[in-house]
Amino acid sequence: MPGVVYVGPAAHRWEEIVRANPLGPEENIKGVVLSNQPSVSHIIVQIRDREQPHVHRTHDATIIMLRGRGRLVLRERIVPMRAGDTVLIPRGEPHYYVNEATEPTVALAMFTPSYDGADAEVVPFKDRPPGSP
Repeated sequence: MPGVVYVGPAAHRWEEIVRANPLGPEENIKGVVLSNQPSVSHIIVQIRDREQPHVHRTHDATIIMLRGRGRLVLRERIVPMRAGDTVLIPRGEPHYYVNEATEPTVALAMFTPSYDGADAEVVPFKDRPPGSP
């Protein structure tokens, strides 16, 4: 999904951001902060394989898939995701994403309030929905 990400007064092509900040050979996840305001952060996130199950205790996350396909695993359901899809993950909701494409998934993550990177708490995920990866 080619396109422009508007954050503040400047427009950014997300493809250029990803090209300038590629995942290293041993990296699974990389985030590039586009904006940190008191009420919201905008981060381009690349995922090669999968996230660990985690929760954000004090942040809501809105995720817009820009490239790729995979599954978002939540406590009660599995949400198929592909480029163009958007999902809201409320604070306190255990979740993780599994990439099913051959190239890394790219998404725009918006955290409210502003995200400092310290709120992702890895959690045991005992009650996964049936068929979870």
